[in-house]
Amino acid sequence: MLRNRSDRATSAQATTAVEQATLKAGEADLTYLYDFGDNWEHSIGLDETCEAEPGQLYPRLTNTAGTCPPEDTGGPPGFEMFVAVMVDPEHPEHKYLKDWYGGTFDPNTPATDELRLDVLKPAKHWMPQNRAVN
Repeated sequence: MLRNRSDRATSAQATTAVEQATLKAGEADLTYLYDFGDNWEHSIGLDETCEAEPGQLYPRLTNTAGTCPPEDTGGPPGFEMFVAVMVDPEHPEHKYLKDWYGGTFDPNTPATDELRLDVLKPAKHWMPQNRAVN
């Protein structure tokens, strides 16, 4: 749900949108477009649902595939070129892109631990709050 400053989603609206998306995810992958100019299309799949486990935080990330492209690589074609250069130390542009990126880049090894933490960030807001009984 995209909103501008004058039309912010209420908590109830945001919760409803998440609930609706979760229900739809059981039928098909969720797809969203990131960066309209570069046309990055992301797909999020729901592999299975299960009973909540006491002591676990939700939502939680259970699996990843591939590394996210860095910003400003020029969309999917630019990312393909970036990967080809980064995995070939003999490529004439390798040193330049390695310096630009800030180090080596492995397209097959996502930062899974970092991504799991990112997914858990909203969990603290969604956890039921213990309230004192008067």
